[in-house]
Amino acid sequence: MIEELKLRLQKLKGKTDSEENLKVHITMWLLEKLGYDRDDMDFEHSLCRKDKVRYADIYVQLNGNNGLFVETKKYGKDLEWDDIKQLEEYMNMHQIIWGILTNGRQYYLINSSIILNGSKNDVLGRVVLYVEIGIGKGKGKNEKYLKYYSEKNIFEDKGTYFYRDIAQFFAFHQLKDSSKAKKSMKILYIIFLIIMFREDISIQFIIGIGIWHWKK
Repeated sequence: MIEELKLRLQKLKGKTDSEENLKVHITMWLLEKLGYDRDDMDFEHSLCRKDKVRYADIYVQLNGNNGLFVETKKYGKDLEWDDIKQLEEYMNMHQIIWGILTNGRQYYLINSSIILNGSKNDVLGRVVLYVEIGIGKGKGKNEKYLKYYSEKNIFEDKGTYFYRDIAQFFAFHQLKDSSKAKKSMKILYIIFLIIMFREDISIQFIIGIGIWHWKK
């Protein structure tokens, strides 16, 4: 999926300045690759609150109260704090907790249910995952994690909630030291893998593994 995404972005070339081209040729294609049904997608979805009317690029309506907002920005524009804030506003207006923000290269997965231990405006604390696609000689970031944006991982198996819980952990403890944050992420990921694949292992062993890696 990642390599095919890179090829599609390269083929667009000069067309990437248009948000609509990105939405049609990249965002919609990727959402389908991630397991979302095009028939569930509502485009330019209107949102109203008092005197405010907003239009979200894509709203994916799933079973029950589940749903996903997706916002596409211009390819050449790096995503910023204001873009995340705009997406979160749409999510709150519809009481939807999951959203994706992208410009074709960068992909933010947002969860609005994360409780922030600080300024209510610090929306970066609600970023669950960040993926950057490496184009040409550019180096990507976290590309393998794009699979956790899928319908299966978010809404069915809920494997993505592991990363949501890590984001909540960081929001509570405000780990500004990047080395500590990376170490905590590594420990939690190892514990997650153990729980997923070795249900027979005792909780004492899991705790021991965590302490050993923290001291390394």
